[in-house]
Amino acid sequence: MFEDFTSFVTPEYIFSFAGMIVLVGLLTQFTKNLFDKIFQNHTKYVVYWWAFFFCALAAAFQGDFSTLKEVILSLVTWAVNSVIIWFTAMKAYEVITSKDRG
Repeated sequence: MFEDFTSFVTPEYIFSFAGMIVLVGLLTQFTKNLFDKIFQNHTKYVVYWWAFFFCALAAAFQGDFSTLKEVILSLVTWAVNSVIIWFTAMKAYEVITSKDRG
């Protein structure tokens, strides 16, 4: 995967499942306090919006937008992927089984 140790993060890595998990987790850790100060916020929403943003970005760069069918397929696929990345980055079990969902 890495030919040398000068390119830890590449676009191919960012657009992979593991890369998005790492990137969303890191960006959440760096920005959640900022968002908490601006909005009365929960970290799970910060994680979701980062996941959605990067999945939309990946869809824009990697999606096939030649026909309406391909556009819809790309959007649905990356919307579902953003939820999977959100749950994985957020420790899905804790979020899903938590009694306090607000």
